Amino acid sequence: MQSGGGAHGARWPNGCPARNVAKYANRDGDEEADFLSALEAASGKPMRRITATTVAWRLKAIADAPVDVAGEVLVLRYNPDHQGGLFTVKNAA
Repeated sequence: MQSGGGAHGARWPNGCPARNVAKYANRDGDEEADFLSALEAASGKPMRRITATTVAWRLKAIADAPVDVAGEVLVLRYNPDHQGGLFTVKNAA
């Protein structure tokens, strides 16, 4: 779920809605399975059903937590709006 500028902003430069993340997590593949496992581990809860709502709640649970990615500290931000909001990845600084 890349967003927010720099190398982590290539795919969704303005943010990503939870429904897009849910579609990604529902795909069959190793990368998608790894993402889902990481999201479950980070949020501390398994996901029995992968929907936009469950993904949004898990992402909101880990929003604003700083994470070191290849020496760069990043955070997931949630920007609510009337259509459900967007998640973006930003530099923590």
